Amino acid sequence: ESDLAVLKLVDKFFLAQLGKSIDEVENQEMGEFYSEFQMLAHNDHIDKSVYQAVENKINRILRDLEEKEQVTS
Repeated sequence: ESDLAVLKLVDKFFLAQLGKSIDEVENQEMGEFYSEFQMLAHNDHIDKSVYQAVENKINRILRDLEEKEQVTS
């Protein structure tokens, strides 16, 4: 669900700046996407409020993954 929310924000606000299709973004490793995302933000290609929304969703995804790892280990 959170992944889908991130993809919707990417598609709506800065897919063109990434120079990729939404399928390419969806299949990309999180670390690679995050680096590109931060570069766009650093170069002011993403609105600050959009950046913050995506950043919050990514952080929530990472927290959820960490919690799942703790439960299964």
